[in-house]
Amino acid sequence: MTDLVRAFALTFSIVSASASACADDAWRRIGDLVERAAPRPVSAVESLGQRLFSARSLSRGRDTSCADCHIETYAWTEPRRIRRTAHGDRRTPSLVGAKYSRWQFWDGRAPSLEYQALEALSAELGAEPNGIAAAIEQDADLSAQYAALRQTGELPVYDCLRNRDECESDTIAGHVAFAIAQFVRSIRSGCTLFDNLMAARPPFDTEQPALRGALVFAGKANCIICHNGPGLTDGEFHNIGVPNAAETTKPDLGRLTGLPLLKNAVSNDNQLWLLTSTQRAEIKELVPLLKEADGLWGQFKTPSLRGVARRPPYMHNGYFDTLKQVIDFYDSGGLIVGPSKWEPLRDHHSESILLPLNLTEQEKADLLAFLESLDPPLAEGVETCPHR
Repeated sequence: MTDLVRAFALTFSIVSASASACADDAWRRIGDLVERAAPRPVSAVESLGQRLFSARSLSRGRDTSCADCHIETYAWTEPRRIRRTAHGDRRTPSLVGAKYSRWQFWDGRAPSLEYQALEALSAELGAEPNGIAAAIEQDADLSAQYAALRQTGELPVYDCLRNRDECESDTIAGHVAFAIAQFVRSIRSGCTLFDNLMAARPPFDTEQPALRGALVFAGKANCIICHNGPGLTDGEFHNIGVPNAAETTKPDLGRLTGLPLLKNAVSNDNQLWLLTSTQRAEIKELVPLLKEADGLWGQFKTPSLRGVARRPPYMHNGYFDTLKQVIDFYDSGGLIVGPSKWEPLRDHHSESILLPLNLTEQEKADLLAFLESLDPPLAEGVETCPHR
């Protein structure tokens, strides 16, 4: 009998140790989600970029700026469900966490934030280099700020790869894109409830729904496989089976069309003038390793989840109105609501990576609490948590 008791005690001890190790690993993975960047003053380049970001004078009609579509109080996106563009009917992407992604736009067609900024200036605002240069010259304060910064050597020097007669206007446009990109890199979600709760020393308070939800996020639901790191994104592209929104006019192929656009840009030195020679060499080595394949059909970039509660609707096409609908979609393994409640998705996104999660209602509620804890700052004006 004693041997039996000892055996039971040993088994219980092993199971308990294993469970403890699993819990420790889960908290370690959750800890990797915390934004730990130390606060720092705004740089002169970021200050210029912030001003240019809101400058409507850069647009052809002098009536639109980047800030009109990327609204700070809306987590740097906008309430509009989709915008019709040459690349598809898509949500305006949030700029929160953009610095964590190697490729930009939903389809990853831009090789850097500088290229994203320049394409947006051209495609969305109708701006072109000569017009951008003229807009800065005509604004005395902006012109003085730009000229002073240019003298410091903090702005990049570009190789003139295009029409040499237009090198100066190209350089100014490049500097505008560079400054806006630096401002975008400085955008942070602020001190969230999640970051603050994780500032405590272990053991963590699992009476807090947000922390219970974090355990679901990193454990049973395994959301962390794609939404990881302090930006809560892997910066990669996935097809999770999101159906076409009612407003869309045609199927969106996503990465299937985005990657060829990226490769085309990288194959032509004249389209890489925004990059230094070192950056060009690096990206021309990296991009050819990216393989084009039918499996890219319907893949879109994993967005950051920071500030997510503030920016419905969700997905690349705004298909879901609430986070609860998003959680139900993932829990079902990528089924959509239909006459029989949940039905398999049957459209061009038929290859889905999702599997049913079988979450309980309590786990769903906790997961929702976790997502809501990633937004907004705890108090007006609070930008950094005490532990950073």
